[in-house]
Amino acid sequence: MKDQLNKYQGIKDTAQKEVDGLNDKLSNVNTIELPKGYTKEAYRAWNEANYKKYIGTATAEDLQAIKNWEDITSQEVNNNYKHNKIDEDNKILNGDIHNLTQSQLEELATFTASLLNPLRKQVGSIPLEVSKGSVKIAQDVAKKYEQDNWTAWGNVKDSTFKGHDINGLVEVANKYNFQDIGENLGGNALMYGSDNMDQLKEYTYVILVDMLLHDGDSNWGHARAALGLLNNADSYGGDDEQVDHAYIGVSFDNIPGALMGSQEHFNFMYTPYGYVLNEDNTARISTNDKFDATPVAILSTEDLVTQLNTAKAKLASATDALNKAKDADTQAQQILAKNKVELTTAQDNLTKAQNVLVQTEIAQKALTDVQNKLAADTKINEDAQAKKEAALGDEAAKQKVLDQANANLATAQKALTDAQAKQKAAENNLSAEKAKLASLQQVANEKIQDVKAAQVALDDAKNKLAALENAPLLVKAAEDKLAAAQKALDPVENVLVSEKAKLSALKQDLADAQADVTTAQKNYDEKLAIQTKAQTDLDNAKKVLQAIYDREALEAQIAAQEKAREEAEKKAAEEKAQAEKNGYHVDGNKVVDENGNQVSNWTVKNGQIIDNKGKVVSGLTINKAGAVVNKTGQQINSKNVVDNLQANKRTQAPVVQSKVAGKTYVSTVVVPEKAKANALPQTGEKESKTTLVGAILVGLGSLVGLFGLGRKKEY
Repeated sequence: MKDQLNKYQGIKDTAQKEVDGLNDKLSNVNTIELPKGYTKEAYRAWNEANYKKYIGTATAEDLQAIKNWEDITSQEVNNNYKHNKIDEDNKILNGDIHNLTQSQLEELATFTASLLNPLRKQVGSIPLEVSKGSVKIAQDVAKKYEQDNWTAWGNVKDSTFKGHDINGLVEVANKYNFQDIGENLGGNALMYGSDNMDQLKEYTYVILVDMLLHDGDSNWGHARAALGLLNNADSYGGDDEQVDHAYIGVSFDNIPGALMGSQEHFNFMYTPYGYVLNEDNTARISTNDKFDATPVAILSTEDLVTQLNTAKAKLASATDALNKAKDADTQAQQILAKNKVELTTAQDNLTKAQNVLVQTEIAQKALTDVQNKLAADTKINEDAQAKKEAALGDEAAKQKVLDQANANLATAQKALTDAQAKQKAAENNLSAEKAKLASLQQVANEKIQDVKAAQVALDDAKNKLAALENAPLLVKAAEDKLAAAQKALDPVENVLVSEKAKLSALKQDLADAQADVTTAQKNYDEKLAIQTKAQTDLDNAKKVLQAIYDREALEAQIAAQEKAREEAEKKAAEEKAQAEKNGYHVDGNKVVDENGNQVSNWTVKNGQIIDNKGKVVSGLTINKAGAVVNKTGQQINSKNVVDNLQANKRTQAPVVQSKVAGKTYVSTVVVPEKAKANALPQTGEKESKTTLVGAILVGLGSLVGLFGLGRKKEY
């Protein structure tokens, strides 16, 4: 019965834990707040005005639109992640975020969608959906990055900034009949230490906040992709009417030596506009059997409330079942106690009956002895009478014999009288004992009826205990005791003394066996406690050791990165100083000579040298030290300046730092070569030091879109 009560208690505790967890989750639902005025219209006005400013046609109204967006996005908004117990208890196997379960990957994608969808609704975009296929595509993207050994921010051997793996994204897209896949990319070295979903969601939350509110250095490309600020298909360039569904998947890659740890991929798919063209290249395919659109539910607050109500109902049912089990246990214990008392009484009466029978047997033996002696004395008397008659023939001679015979007869007569008296007394005693035995037998019969009544009560107890699933244990115990009582009562008229001895021996064997079991259980419990403590100590030691290893590895990585950065800065400073001394070099957005004088009103835009007519000076480039060099890499000065050199083919925006919830993060954007003609000016011209441990965001989300290669660009 104890095991059964423990079972019901366990069910109730589990239900209570579920209710507590859902209450905690409802109290800590995470949301992201946008600044006042952060709308699709404000973004589009800024986007168009910024382009006009770049090509030199901006009006006062355009400049005001730019300022409005800058004012909107510079507002302070308090966004903080809220922890909850359910996610803290959702452990990541071995703390390896690169091998999340399918359920955890789906949960991370739906968590991301649940943060973005209220904002997408606020700005007027269609909601993001999660499907089996979108989760699978994100996983394949992460694996492709691993196969290509592609790290956006470089690795410990090569710190070259590479941005997104464009070819890899297109390859994965084509595998699933998409033309390409949108991507926002984030990284955080601290994610390596995540051992539960709550920590992983916190890092994801911080990265999303940075993408939405601190993305100016990327021309707000990440925010545009996440919220659909330009159109539902983002960089695809399609009209909103051509997009029925927008999907998202989230994954992590694992590339050894990556400077910023694991890269978190936020991948976007749009249907049907994102599908590949048909065989005739006349239209996009209308159905896609390579993409699994099976939906993965995104839980809303209303869904959590429904789950909570269901969990509360389960808790109420479990509590009721536990209370009923406790009541039934109490009733069963009362019945069992009553049966024990009745059984004890029956056993006492049995013992008394056995004792009476023993006394009766003793009296019977005494009577038999008296009867035997009476028969012997009668024989003696008969012999004496015969001798008396024989002696009458010789009266004188036989007188003496007669006298002796009379004396003997008198003695024998007395003995006979005594024996008869004893026989009578024995018969009286025997009758009394038989009456007493009959009375005891009647009592025993009455107790047999009591036992039968107990059997009826026991049968009733069986029915009541059946619902408790452990009733067989109590029933068996009662049946065993009833059988023992019945067995003891049946042979009352047989050899009770022998059976009593056997019963005593069996009881002793049982007591010995119970003592052995108690001793064995005690030894087992002691050894189990020792083993459990040893295992706990071992597990704790492993955790401490692993934490030390992880911390040492991270510190070593950070130290190496800091050293590499310092050496690079020192070398860059030396090269810049040398460039300023030797000839033409860049000073701010102007080109000056070795004496600091501006050269022919030359300026620098997007990494290219522009003459006073606004044209690119051909044949000259700017190296990483800021020196103006020719094709051979020779620095130009006032004496050897040459014309007609090629223009630069690639530029990188500066790195900009930002703070979210008290933590520092940096983000940067690369403008692809195909997009350089349409690239917008970047915010800020000076380099800023990057934070080694922080979330880093990277995207191709400039005005040309994230991944609009070879396709119509939207401005």
